[in-house]
Amino acid sequence: ESNEVNPEELNMVPELNSVPNIPSFAKTGIGKEVYCYKIENPNYACSFNIEFQCVTKELLKKYLEFLDSNDPETGEKVSDSEYFYEWDWGSMSIYYHKNDEAMSIVMGAER
Repeated sequence: ESNEVNPEELNMVPELNSVPNIPSFAKTGIGKEVYCYKIENPNYACSFNIEFQCVTKELLKKYLEFLDSNDPETGEKVSDSEYFYEWDWGSMSIYYHKNDEAMSIVMGAER
């Protein structure tokens, strides 16, 4: 089985559609979106907390490879359940909860 993400496996996060400083690839997630809401973060022009469920370890791996394919300046595994990506437009911190098959993303877009 391929590790490539099939386009139908990616889900647009509608709450991010109107945010111009986030590129389209970063407005997607994998699994089933549970919520997306704006959070205050003085380091960024806008920040969001997003949660997806039904994210198997296999789907997580595909999503991380998808992010890697979008040329991050930084792409690192912080721990077995935490990953950090940074681009010139902003950053994503990903937390994976394997027992719940849930993935939380904290995303910030630069000013």
